[in-house]
Amino acid sequence: MAVASGCCLLAPIFPAWRWRPGWLGWLLLVSAGAAAGIGIESMVYFLLLWAGLASAGMLWGSSMVLLAATAGLAWRFRASGEAVEVPARKGSSQPSNRHLWWMGLAAACGLLMAAISVASTTTGAPHGDWDAWSMWNLRAKHLAGPDMSWRHAVSVDMPRSWPDYPLLVPASVARLWRMGGAITTTAPQALSSLYTACAVGLLFGLLAMARGWSAAVLALLPMAASSSYWAQGSAQYADVPLSVYMAGSLGLAMLRQDRAGLMAAGLLASMAAWTKNEGAVYCALLLAAMFYFRGKERFTAMLMGAAPGLIVVAAFKLVLAPAPGLLADPISSIPGKLASGDRWMTIASMAVDEVRNMGLGVGHPLLVLAALGVALGFRPGFKKDVSWRFPAAVLTLQMCAYLGVYLITPSNVQWQVGSSFGRLLGQVWPASLMTVFLAMRTIEEQLPVAELAAPPVKEEKKKKGRRG
Repeated sequence: MAVASGCCLLAPIFPAWRWRPGWLGWLLLVSAGAAAGIGIESMVYFLLLWAGLASAGMLWGSSMVLLAATAGLAWRFRASGEAVEVPARKGSSQPSNRHLWWMGLAAACGLLMAAISVASTTTGAPHGDWDAWSMWNLRAKHLAGPDMSWRHAVSVDMPRSWPDYPLLVPASVARLWRMGGAITTTAPQALSSLYTACAVGLLFGLLAMARGWSAAVLALLPMAASSSYWAQGSAQYADVPLSVYMAGSLGLAMLRQDRAGLMAAGLLASMAAWTKNEGAVYCALLLAAMFYFRGKERFTAMLMGAAPGLIVVAAFKLVLAPAPGLLADPISSIPGKLASGDRWMTIASMAVDEVRNMGLGVGHPLLVLAALGVALGFRPGFKKDVSWRFPAAVLTLQMCAYLGVYLITPSNVQWQVGSSFGRLLGQVWPASLMTVFLAMRTIEEQLPVAELAAPPVKEEKKKKGRRG
């Protein structure tokens, strides 16, 4: 029901019935709609829980009302939107070629192996990894408990469960548990798997609309090689959901400059802020970049879309959530940490180790990406193109924010970087791939027209006639 509500809400933005090909429109609609719908339902659950009204009957009723309202919205705007086609290749009206088929087969095999890996890991560890059962699912059990037990999820008595973190993931799991009437491992497993699939769908769909089929297919190669990202997909953490909201909001902000598209981007950005503290930093950076690169009018449209979600996040942070552990040390200690050369070297060495752990051997995603960069090159003038500078600025500042937190953290810096930097890379990975392939040339731009043309049709040999 949450997925259906989100799809209906975003249907005017992704009118799949007016796209060519239609399945690509549906892929984008379901990938973005699932993320939006789950985020909205988690906020509704939290507000009902806070008001003392989160009974199973109330949850079913509110979901039905939301679905009916969004379905009415989709029906109202069913005729809106213009037909959108994937950019065709040079020299042919067909959207594919023999080079692309081979790359597509390689990407499909890689994604299949990644899916098998996620499925096998989920079967072997049904409760997820460390943070899943010690933090996210633990808080979900409190949120699904009777009476006022949900307050334990934001209690200072549980500091190692990070009670100041937003509630999108635990509230979504708790909502499924309460509506289903039982606490099972199926709910967090399904949620984690769905977000992982949405990440692939958004990366492929947004790049196909922006740069064509070849860019979308080639982006799946380093994505499939990212073994650490797929491990997070089965860990039941909040980092993969955050990566979905980052990629979705950034992609919409780049590709859709109309009011409705920017409002949808703002909505997904606010969901990032509702997922983790890092998402709040990202949302602020995205809004600031929109104002700087695109102007006040488009910034206002995005802010309008983000406003409802940000209000819920602000209410949670200001009223319920305790102060973050980052503020445990006095401010006077920050200059000394920033000037510590050993601290910088420790962060750099640990970060390099985590980057190395993103993949395996010659199939490392950065090596795959580098090989594609050498083979295709970058399109002329991409550095001056706002559609590339915009996401590059947001992601660069996001990584700088991560570095700043490492420099001032009150925890042991070696443990902090070693236990979290790989997950932070996963947060920005789909959006980073999207940004890189926006800058790269495509196969269509690299190969000559003759190479891209459809294979010639063999003509039947003419029979020689005999003289009568």
